[in-house]
Amino acid sequence: MKNDFSWKKDFVSIGCDFLVWDEGFNLKGNIFDVTTKTKRGNCFFWKFIPGMLQPAARELQKRDSENKKLKKSLSYTRAGLYIAAGALLIEAILKLYLYFYS
Repeated sequence: MKNDFSWKKDFVSIGCDFLVWDEGFNLKGNIFDVTTKTKRGNCFFWKFIPGMLQPAARELQKRDSENKKLKKSLSYTRAGLYIAAGALLIEAILKLYLYFYS
């Protein structure tokens, strides 16, 4: 059963494998909601895929993180190129204007 935490005893701590968070012992309330619905801003998380082991999930997470960094870097590079192209275009227009009207 998805929401079955009957195995959890008071001396068992529920926490992240990367040790980012730990709910500690004697967890009160709905354990499923506390562990799955709590927003954890800096938690290493990869969506559960049945049969996937942690080394594979870590590798996929690493690749995903690197891809996000590359996309951000690429967007900065594109913005810089657009600014440079705009400056060259303005310079060319000004030179043409000065050539014909001076």
